[in-house]
Amino acid sequence: TAAGPHFNPYSMLQQDLLKINMLIMSCLGTLHGPREADLGNRHVGDLGNLTANDNGIIIIELTDSIIDLYNATRSVANRT
Repeated sequence: TAAGPHFNPYSMLQQDLLKINMLIMSCLGTLHGPREADLGNRHVGDLGNLTANDNGIIIIELTDSIIDLYNATRSVANRT
């Protein structure tokens, strides 16, 4: 089941990066990246995929250098 679009508060920044780095971005095809990538190479919402068990439960422990619970721009609180 899809939860909808992921969190990408820096869309304008990423559009600018696409214009500046056309050669690099054409090779990558997108600014989506793994959770370990820096902000120039991933969206804030790129956290990888989660798989629920047979009871629909997901348990995850996650450390991330970009997402934040309190920063107004990068806060992931109350988002899907």
